[in-house]
Amino acid sequence: MKKKLASKLCKGLVVGAIFLSTVSLSFSHAVKAEEVEVKPDVKITNEKVEGNTESYTLEIEDQEFDFEIVKDDDSFVLTSSTEDEKHKFEYEKGDNYAVMDGEKVELSIENFKEPEFLENTQEPTKQLLKASSPWTPKYMGSGRVNIAKTVKTVLAIATLISGAVGVAALAGVTIAKSVIVEVVSSWASVVGLGSLLDGPVFRGAVTFKQYRTSGLVPTGYGSKKLYAFRYQDIRSVGSVKKKDMNKQLKSAGKWFFNSSPY
Repeated sequence: MKKKLASKLCKGLVVGAIFLSTVSLSFSHAVKAEEVEVKPDVKITNEKVEGNTESYTLEIEDQEFDFEIVKDDDSFVLTSSTEDEKHKFEYEKGDNYAVMDGEKVELSIENFKEPEFLENTQEPTKQLLKASSPWTPKYMGSGRVNIAKTVKTVLAIATLISGAVGVAALAGVTIAKSVIVEVVSSWASVVGLGSLLDGPVFRGAVTFKQYRTSGLVPTGYGSKKLYAFRYQDIRSVGSVKKKDMNKQLKSAGKWFFNSSPY
């Protein structure tokens, strides 16, 4: 049963200065996660998975945030709610916008290459290739899912964050719920509850880098070998009312093959 918003939540959340997207890796007003002195008590409960539907409850102090995600290969619908508030985030693969609570949400997906990473991951010479492991990661490019919307509550920010993560997931970037929970609670610590009543614009993003194995690697199916790929340095960053965050969600994901290895 959901609990009413209580003063304990305010005490646990209001902190005064940090999470979510690569709008800029160095904000002039940036506050680092490690600077937060008080963090709310957070945990995941009521986890359920039935077919293509997943649900769970995020508990922060005396508040419960319920999430339900219905997804397939080309779309997903995220519903978030408390006793007094509810949001619905919808996205279709290929669209340049999402829909939240019946309104279009500014959303863009970028793919680009960062010169400093290209310079450090050039193709090795034949001699070095013989001596190096084919599993050595080689930088291929970076991606970013940008999202922006007027918000008034922490749950609205949590919904946008989870929505951007869902969009990235359609590209193969997977992030554990426990990491999303940590990010959401960090945002809650930063913005508090009373600071969003005037409806500021939240701008954030999920950013990531894609790597490929330097050489062909075993697929596990006979003698066949393919290049494997993975995402690294997956981050969520963002800004609302000059309160900013830049938080790593995952340092490196699992290797995967772009085509069937059999």
